[in-house]
Amino acid sequence: MPRVSTSVYFACIHNPIHLTSNRSSASPRQASCKPCQRSSQLTLTCSYLWGANLVKLSIALFYLRIIARTAKPLLRWTIIATAVFAFAQALGFCLALLLICRPLAALWLRLNPIWAVRNDYTCGDPDTAIHLPVSVLGLATDLWLAVLPALFLSQLQMARRQKLALVAVFALGLM
Repeated sequence: MPRVSTSVYFACIHNPIHLTSNRSSASPRQASCKPCQRSSQLTLTCSYLWGANLVKLSIALFYLRIIARTAKPLLRWTIIATAVFAFAQALGFCLALLLICRPLAALWLRLNPIWAVRNDYTCGDPDTAIHLPVSVLGLATDLWLAVLPALFLSQLQMARRQKLALVAVFALGLM
């Protein structure tokens, strides 16, 4: 089933039909597919955002559990801030994606040619306003979560060889 959902995601996101302007000369068949693609794109993008960031939140909470009471308070607060950032990133970008059009109803109604001609609306470009910042912040958060264990593994009281082995295991997350 994951292959099907991934295929649907890429078919909706990367299909040139949804990239046409609101007053395009798309065929009636293409025009009837647009609302379905737009709602699928929104649903799948928000699902991806929540899924990816909840995994990051889970990893941060796992790190917090590992260090429990042994680490310095600064490190604990750093991990908590990382978890809060992951949650805020998902919430913020989903809200931004839903509020990219003014008025809000234009998000779906702009795909109706009759409504689009009769009403004034403005919509931002989700590729530059949402997808690019999500990618950049996602990469930065992933790298931060991969480096973060090195900060608390250095404080553990164990042999250097074991520390290096643990760092190597956590570094596999970069792959």
